[in-house]
Amino acid sequence: AGMNAALQVQGRECWTPRRDEAYVGVLIDDLATMGTQEPYRMFTSRAEYRLLLREDNADLRLTAKGRELGLVDDVRWAAFNTKVEAIETERQRLRSQWIHPGHAAVEALNLKLKNPVSREHSLEELVRRPEVTYAELMKISDLGPGLEDPQAAEQVEIQIKYAGYIERQKDEI
Repeated sequence: AGMNAALQVQGRECWTPRRDEAYVGVLIDDLATMGTQEPYRMFTSRAEYRLLLREDNADLRLTAKGRELGLVDDVRWAAFNTKVEAIETERQRLRSQWIHPGHAAVEALNLKLKNPVSREHSLEELVRRPEVTYAELMKISDLGPGLEDPQAAEQVEIQIKYAGYIERQKDEI
């Protein structure tokens, strides 16, 4: 409300988040379109886009909008852009680095896998496996060290492991 009051004073258009942008967008849309006869309770199960509206990616979803609205200063914007670039660079590295059965790291890797490496795989394919975590993979020499920022590292793993589900949800929007 305060942000929109400031925007109105500046003669700028107010901002209301959409259902696919934030849980508060779900709340506003539900109250505006369905109304309520009792106190409104926000349940994440009501949000059809809950795979996109995770707490771990709130900065990735909303920082650019915050910058556009004048809420994100230069220091925070630079930190955000550094994180986004680190995530994308690491995802690209994982897509382009391949491991084959004769690779030096395979022995250590096979201890973590249900099915040993029998053909060439990208590191991204290995992270996609349920029994492998990004952090474990990066501990293996010749594969790491990976990202130092734990939030960026978590984001890399989540984006890889849930890529198919997230893409399907984005197609629904």
